[in-house]
Amino acid sequence: MASQKTLLLLVVLVSAAFAARQRQLGAWYPVPNNDKTVLRIAKFAAGQICSSYVVDAVVQAEEQVVAGTNYRMDILVSKTWKCEVEVFEQIWTKTQRLTSFACKSVL
Repeated sequence: MASQKTLLLLVVLVSAAFAARQRQLGAWYPVPNNDKTVLRIAKFAAGQICSSYVVDAVVQAEEQVVAGTNYRMDILVSKTWKCEVEVFEQIWTKTQRLTSFACKSVL
């Protein structure tokens, strides 16, 4: 009987640990600033704002899984601007869309 309780407790703990590691659809999660997808999305966003903008750095980035992926990030561009951008990407339809941006001078 004690071993059954121990086994049940172990199953519950493993299940709880597994559930805690799962991502919830619609929630925002941090993404490494040097992730290759993040860098590609940052470059796309900067180019949509102004074709001459060059990404200097990604300050922070998050992603949200929806019917595709939303990316929200702060980027430094052309040594002059800090931009907060949001980009929607849907790989299977080859869709990329800058959905919002706001830039402030860092000078």
